[in-house]
Amino acid sequence: MKIDFVYSIYNEISEYVTMITHPKDYSFLRSVVWNPLFILKGCINRKKNLIRAKKSWKPIESDVSKAFRNLNLKLKEEVITCYVHNTGCEGGFNVDSNRIHVRISRVNEGEFLGAVIHELVHLATTKKGQDYTEGENITDSYLAKKPLSDILKRIGDRPQSKL
Repeated sequence: MKIDFVYSIYNEISEYVTMITHPKDYSFLRSVVWNPLFILKGCINRKKNLIRAKKSWKPIESDVSKAFRNLNLKLKEEVITCYVHNTGCEGGFNVDSNRIHVRISRVNEGEFLGAVIHELVHLATTKKGQDYTEGENITDSYLAKKPLSDILKRIGDRPQSKL
């Protein structure tokens, strides 16, 4: 598994528009950045953020790949595009495009990496017709299993509260 971290101003703005037009969908999430100035910040710092994302991911990439094999989690493609953004929720996924998006944080690298892993598990486990809660429960059950749980502890990601 390889992650291609990219920045897209279009995706950054799309995430923000979705957030402000559907605020109830974000009200129960553990960490949401609402400030629109973070879009400008993301655009200005995009190269630095992409370098940080790649540098953070590299040390755990092979461990995450092994964990996916160990848990029989299969992704449709070997290379996954991950859009890095600065506003909105921690992350999201799109099964049809086989892409994820994750918010990068200056403060908590573990939260960023945990969100990448979380969204990858969603890509591997989501089925048509699944509702949000069911999808989160399935993803959380995989994240609680070793070796993924060990990786999350090692990187310092804190578990999300139950819905």
